[in-house]
Amino acid sequence: MRPRNFQVAVSMRLGLPVLLEEKSCSLCMQIIDVYGDHAACCSVSSDRIHRHNRVRNLVDRIAQEGMLSPIMEKKHILGDVDGRRPGDVSLPLWRANKGLAIDVAVTCPLASSYLNDPKHYETYAEFKKHAYYDEGFKGTRFEFAAMVFETTGGTNEEGLEVLRQLFRFAAKHQNVQLSVYCGRAWARLACNIQSSVSQCFLNRAGSLAAVEKEIDFITLF
Repeated sequence: MRPRNFQVAVSMRLGLPVLLEEKSCSLCMQIIDVYGDHAACCSVSSDRIHRHNRVRNLVDRIAQEGMLSPIMEKKHILGDVDGRRPGDVSLPLWRANKGLAIDVAVTCPLASSYLNDPKHYETYAEFKKHAYYDEGFKGTRFEFAAMVFETTGGTNEEGLEVLRQLFRFAAKHQNVQLSVYCGRAWARLACNIQSSVSQCFLNRAGSLAAVEKEIDFITLF
């Protein structure tokens, strides 16, 4: 993580201000408060896609370390259907002679639609992922799992269970004690997401030089 991203990420996770005063988002013109919360929810630009892809790539890397032969964005899991790729990371063989298609998502609990749902990542997994894909997986050689992270650290139960199994495979094949591998893997995932969140803020807060001066000033006091 670059120094500026690290400084912003730490401040945001500790609930410290990253701006001296409110600013208008440079992309959508909504207000960014002094804590920078809007940046993680803003849908303008491709930042959320980049955030998703970074997490997807890391999940793929962990599956590689477990020697599970993962395939990213595997086509035709649900047959010859255009526009449906539920397998961000697909594992050819998972259990009972079936593969596993993992659909990765990253949500922001500060979005207005999630403020009254403390476990919105579970709601998202059920109604945005399983409700959309489960019927299509019937009769296929793949199972489906939704792996939903939130920008402040939560993970849905199904995604958490899949991650735990991935960690077990990876620790075994990397010849590393499971507790050691798990600690490092969670750190990799957390830094990946928080780095993306901090970059969302930096991309929206206006002049980088001005933001750096504000953050440095706030840090001093």
